[in-house]
Amino acid sequence: MLSQMNYRKETQPHGDELFPLSIHVFETDLQSTVRVYCHWHEEVELFYAVKGEAVFYMDTETFLLREGETAFVNANRLHEVEGIDGQEFTFLAVVFQPRFLSGTSLDRIQQQYHKTVIIIEHRLEDVLYRHVDRIIVVSDGRIVADMTPDALIGAGILPKLGIREPLYATALKYAGVSITEDMGAGRMETLKLPMVKDQLIAWNAAQKAAPSKEEKPPILEVKNLHFQYNKKRKILKDISFTIREGEMVSIVGTNGAGKSTLAKVICGFVTETAGEILFKGESLKGQTIKERSQKIGYVMQNPNQMICKSMIFDE
Repeated sequence: MLSQMNYRKETQPHGDELFPLSIHVFETDLQSTVRVYCHWHEEVELFYAVKGEAVFYMDTETFLLREGETAFVNANRLHEVEGIDGQEFTFLAVVFQPRFLSGTSLDRIQQQYHKTVIIIEHRLEDVLYRHVDRIIVVSDGRIVADMTPDALIGAGILPKLGIREPLYATALKYAGVSITEDMGAGRMETLKLPMVKDQLIAWNAAQKAAPSKEEKPPILEVKNLHFQYNKKRKILKDISFTIREGEMVSIVGTNGAGKSTLAKVICGFVTETAGEILFKGESLKGQTIKERSQKIGYVMQNPNQMICKSMIFDE
């Protein structure tokens, strides 16, 4: 199976290190049929049907891609497109590395080529981790702020507009710190810690320890877990943790950190490279996805991705 997967891996490069994205156009007339043979690659891909219809295969799924529709193919998934005889069909394929969405490519374009870059984003923290000259805030069709990151965080207007502040700014305010522009709080890396150090130490010293709770037994244990989709890159590296009955635990991290992959390994959607997962002391190794689903539930960020059938009755 592994050798077959390697055989179907696409080796064509898509873009370059600076701009890891490429666009391909496929079209056919009434006398010919377009076909993209079964393959997979480490990049993600968007298929957009410009004209006509085609049959789309993704892993074990088959569906009709109609004019104006878009199909998203995640990394490392087998897919194939086949036109319909007697129909004209045109579609675009946009192939890119997931890291292209992280913004590092935008940083390099701006720094190396001195190009103007405009980022449209509703999650402020996804912007502030990089150097940004100005932030323009729009609300109800009007510009309500146009200032530097330091000035914007110091102004304290974001919560009033329903925009979540960076968590470090909220934490500073919770500790009694009054944030001003000269503190450099526009980015965590530029925050002038000597200006807030004494207040943070005093607040921390005043905190009382929470009353200890009765420790409940472990329900999920992950021990020395490793996972990789291919030999080139390890996604999970020696992950170990314990979750106890009744706990609510949040797993956080940037895009590509491995959060979703960890969930997939726990649920059995993919198999760990090494390590062990225990549920109530029992190893899950060898259990099917169906067997694990009796113990562990999984809710996707987009509920539409959880629906497999066209009719609710069939689902």
